[in-house]
Amino acid sequence: LMLAMAFGLMPWYVGSLTYFMFGCIMLGGCLRAIPYAVMLLLANGAYLSEGFLLGYPWQSLLWLPVTTATIGVLVQVQRVGKRKDAELALSHAEVRRMAAFAERERIGRDLHDLLGHTLSVIALKADLAGKLVERDPQGAQREIAETQECPARQRRRVW
Repeated sequence: LMLAMAFGLMPWYVGSLTYFMFGCIMLGGCLRAIPYAVMLLLANGAYLSEGFLLGYPWQSLLWLPVTTATIGVLVQVQRVGKRKDAELALSHAEVRRMAAFAERERIGRDLHDLLGHTLSVIALKADLAGKLVERDPQGAQREIAETQECPARQRRRVW
């Protein structure tokens, strides 16, 4: 639309050169590099042709292709930079997700090991207490008491 305004106002308004510049800049945000370069080349050719046909001084038109080409390169570099930034942000998010998953797995393994050890000790103590009940009742009570203390001791040691 901005380029159309530049072409439409050119016969009456010298400031249409500014509209043309803004149109070229905005066009860069819509197209990929190669189509953008082609469109920029075609637009500059058409605008310069119209300018020469309308009798604009060549000095006022000469800087136009150089400026639009420079701005075109800058627009494309900025666009590539934004795309790379988005890819980098996505990569960082994936790394954070994977780190959180790995930490959850580590905690799960630690908890599994702790519970497995604690339950094994409790099972052994209970088995021993069961065997000691008739021969050594005090030893059986001691084993049962240690069984009750075992989880609390394990928590203190780990945490």
